[in-house]
Amino acid sequence: MRRTTTQCNGCPYGFIVEERDDKWYLKRFISLVHNHELFKEDHAGELRVIPAERTIPNEVLDYGQSLLRSSMRMRDIHVSLQQMMKDKGETPMWTYKDVCNKLTPSLGEKTRDCSDFLNLLRKRHDSKSWNIHCDNEGRLSRAFFSLKEGKEAWIKASSSRVLLYDTSHATNRHGMKLGCFCTINANGMTVIVACSLLVQEIVEDSEWVFKSLEDASNGHAPRVVLTDGDQAMAYALKSTWPEVTHLPCLWRFAQNVVKNLKPILGNSWSTFRKLFWEIGMDSDARSIESFERDFEQLNELVLKVLAERANKGGKSAEGSSFEDHNDWKRPK
Repeated sequence: MRRTTTQCNGCPYGFIVEERDDKWYLKRFISLVHNHELFKEDHAGELRVIPAERTIPNEVLDYGQSLLRSSMRMRDIHVSLQQMMKDKGETPMWTYKDVCNKLTPSLGEKTRDCSDFLNLLRKRHDSKSWNIHCDNEGRLSRAFFSLKEGKEAWIKASSSRVLLYDTSHATNRHGMKLGCFCTINANGMTVIVACSLLVQEIVEDSEWVFKSLEDASNGHAPRVVLTDGDQAMAYALKSTWPEVTHLPCLWRFAQNVVKNLKPILGNSWSTFRKLFWEIGMDSDARSIESFERDFEQLNELVLKVLAERANKGGKSAEGSSFEDHNDWKRPK
């Protein structure tokens, strides 16, 4: 059986059909109520236009492009083009979807044309605050730009430069990943220092972004960088800033802990989780002295559970402790 409820505008009208003997049969109506005006008779011809006959004359398309440049909505453009044909005594041989497909540039065309984006960068930023790179076919593959307030906070940070670089926000319509460099300003507020757009996240691309950030901030390199643990990004950090301390993002580190330890700890998991987040969230300078002691308490809990499992014939406790936590230690 198949439900035919309209999804595009939330119309409750719908019915259920059933397939039998290679035919569809109406079984029952879901609702006979519409939440919109029904299709008018003078527009019914649009429904009868089969794909092979759907065409939009070139002069009509040219007029549609001029309307699009004037910021007219696509639906209004469609109505205007239909009226244009009717004024000529001709029947429009296209649908609204055809107008959208014809007047909206393809993904490939948009990706190749970054002139508007480039003009925006030139208008809002000085030449050292942004950078772009195109591939061999002239398509935009990398972009970087810094933000004034965040850049100023970054330069003023002097020796306490801690940077978070996250590329897991989202992608734009061209599949380019948005990356944000964030830090803390003098008032303890999170500010965005710079942003990047990348088609790929390979070592070369990450190195290019890090070098662009350093150039934009007058050579001010970070002391600590937190990332999502991407290996290509880790290699790029070491090659660009060999002295930097690279730490994994706590949230992603916690996801890895859940994946690997929750099945092992069993009933002790809730106690472990509570201790883990007490340590993880207590992140200011006052916790440096107690960090090793607190972490040892966490590690002892894991060892105790593993030892009990080993005594019961379960997984061996040897080499399975939580002792190797160098990637999580705070920089000194």
